[in-house]
Amino acid sequence: MRYGIPLAISYLFFGSVYLQAQEQIPLPPPDPVQSGQSGVLGQPPLPPPGLQTTPPPPVYPPLPYPPYPPPGAFGPPPPPGMFVPTPLSMRSDPASNPGFWLGAEALVWWSKSQPLPVPLITTGPASQGMNAGGLGAPGTVSLNGPLNYGAEGGVRLFAGGWFDLAHTWGLEGSLFILGQQSAGFGASDRSGTGNFVINEPVAGAPYSTLVSAPGIDTGNVGVNSTTQFWGLDINAMYNLVRSNNWSVTLLGGFRYLQLDEWLNITANSSLFTNTIYTDNMGNVLASAPPGSTVTVVDQFGTHNEFYGGQIGAKFQYMWNRWSFNGTGTLAIGATHESVNINGYTNVYPVNGPPVPLIGGNYASLQIGHYAQDRFAVAPELRVGVGYQFTPFLRGTIGYDFTYLSSVLRPGNQIDNTYDGITHPLVPMKTSSFWSQGLNLGLQFSF
Repeated sequence: MRYGIPLAISYLFFGSVYLQAQEQIPLPPPDPVQSGQSGVLGQPPLPPPGLQTTPPPPVYPPLPYPPYPPPGAFGPPPPPGMFVPTPLSMRSDPASNPGFWLGAEALVWWSKSQPLPVPLITTGPASQGMNAGGLGAPGTVSLNGPLNYGAEGGVRLFAGGWFDLAHTWGLEGSLFILGQQSAGFGASDRSGTGNFVINEPVAGAPYSTLVSAPGIDTGNVGVNSTTQFWGLDINAMYNLVRSNNWSVTLLGGFRYLQLDEWLNITANSSLFTNTIYTDNMGNVLASAPPGSTVTVVDQFGTHNEFYGGQIGAKFQYMWNRWSFNGTGTLAIGATHESVNINGYTNVYPVNGPPVPLIGGNYASLQIGHYAQDRFAVAPELRVGVGYQFTPFLRGTIGYDFTYLSSVLRPGNQIDNTYDGITHPLVPMKTSSFWSQGLNLGLQFSF
C-alpha cells in the first residue's frame, strides 16, 4: 500500500488527458426559421422570444355533415300564436303519428227497410166474389209484411299518408262494400181449394187479379226485396292541431255512393175454370182450361248514384296503448236516380205449350226505364276505439252511420190503379236511405 496513493493519482491524471484527446463531433445547428413560420411542420408559428403564450388548440378533421339542419328542412315555421311543432322523434312514431297507414275492416251493418205505401197482397171474405180482397171492398185486409233487412256483412279498405315531414298535408281514401241484403213475405192458400182468398189488388183493372178464391183458383204470392250498398271517398288532409296526445285534421274531397235495389212480386195459380187472356183490343192471346197454371211476375228495380264534394274533420286521442278516434263528414251533391219496370205473365195450358204474355199485375202500361237527377246530401259519422298491439299494428272496433237524403226505392214506384190512359204511372217518389253498423279491423302503420 505504500505505492497505492501515488498510483491512484497517476491513473486519474492520465485518464483525464486521454479523454481530452478524443475527437468531439459537434451537433448540427438548427434550420433557420423565418418570421411567421413554425419550427415544426403543421404546427402554429412560434412566438417571438420572451413572449409567453397558451398552447395552440388541437386541429380536428372537418365533419362529414353540417352540425345543424339548414333552415326550412322540416317545413316552414308555424305562424305566431300557433302550436309548437312536434319534435322529429315524435313525428316518426308509427303508433300515434304514422307517415303512412293502411288497413281493412269487417262490417256488420243494418240498412233502412223497404217502404211499401200500397197494399200488394190482400184478403177478404169470399162472399165478395170476383171483388174479394179488392181495394175498397168490404172486409178487405192488407197482408203486407215488413221488408226489414237483417244484418249483413261487408268490408272496408282504407289507406292514407302525409306528403311532408311535418305531417301537415296528406291524402287518404276508403272503399266499402256491403253484401246483398234480402227481405220478403208472402201468402199461400194451403187448402188447395181457394178457401183462403188472396188478391193482388189493382183498382180499375180490366183483368182478374185474384190469386186464390173459391171456385176460381188456388195459389200463392211472394214479395221479395234485395238491396246492395257501396261507396268510396278520397280526401285531402290538413293537420290543424297536434299535441302530445291530441290530433285534429281537416278533410276535403270527393264522395261516391251507389244503391241498387229490386222488388219482385211473383204469383202462381192453378185454375179451376176456363180462363181467356186478351189484349186491350179484345184479341185472344191465350186460353187456359181448368187445371192450367199461371205465373205472374212484376219487377221494380232502382239504381242510385250519388256524386258530391265532401268536407269534414277527424280527431284522435292517444292514452298509453289505447286510441280514441272520430270522423265526421258532409258530402253535398246530386243523386242520379233511375227505375226499371218490367212485368210478364206465363200461361201453362193443360196439354199445350206455354204462352208468354207481356205485362203483370202492377207492371203493365208503364214498363220501361225512367231517370232523374236530384239534389242530395250524404253525411257520415264514424267513432271507434283502438288498441296498439305493436308500434306498427293496431286493432280497432267502432260504429258507423251513413245517410243519403234522396234516392228512388222500388217500393215507392208502384201504382196500383188502372185507367188505361195515365195509370199506372211511375211516381218517381224519392225518400231517404241510411245504413249503420259495427266495424272490426286492423290498421298497419309505418
